Amino acid sequence: MKHATLKLSALAVALSSSMAMAADKSSGGVDAFIDDLDKNFSVTSNYVWRGLSASAGAPAVQGGATYNHDSGVSVDLWFSSSAAGVTSNEYDITVSYAGKADKIGYEAGLISYHYPQDSFSTTDSFFEIFAGVNVNNLNAYLYLDNENDNTYIELSADVSRFNIALGINSNDNPASDYNQVTAGVALTKDLSLSVSQTDLDGDDTQWALTYNVPLK
Repeated sequence: MKHATLKLSALAVALSSSMAMAADKSSGGVDAFIDDLDKNFSVTSNYVWRGLSASAGAPAVQGGATYNHDSGVSVDLWFSSSAAGVTSNEYDITVSYAGKADKIGYEAGLISYHYPQDSFSTTDSFFEIFAGVNVNNLNAYLYLDNENDNTYIELSADVSRFNIALGINSNDNPASDYNQVTAGVALTKDLSLSVSQTDLDGDDTQWALTYNVPLK
């Protein structure tokens, strides 16, 4: 998708300019701006995305940073060292807006997925628009990829140290339709375990042990 790559480049330039301006306006300069970013870094035994292994069962190093503006707008950059069945790495850019009305939280935005080294596909990037709501510990999200005619719905719940998510993937190609369930538990503050299963014929259960590296 050459046009998607061009859109991503323009988006990246715009985001870089916006973040640079925000840094200049910060009383502490660039260093203070970087300190204010929400940063994450983790090592996982298996990169599982929507119930399927995106790394063909291989480990991956992942991380990212999020800039949250007081207006509710957020910009997130995220990467994974292994993706597309280990034929590529991955980086994503998410721009979103979140707010709250009474007890109902809401969020909507755009995600750009990019696989710069994918040698087994003619598509190296694609976009999704998404929207979701959350009430207490219950969440419902809808993801739309119009170019590939793909829709993904996810319902999830957080209870204490446990999380469970149900996903429904639908496509114009019936062979790509599937349902999935993922259950996770926080073993410690920084270590979690998840198990995922789809209803695709012959699909294996996917286990993932993930360690979130504490960052200052």
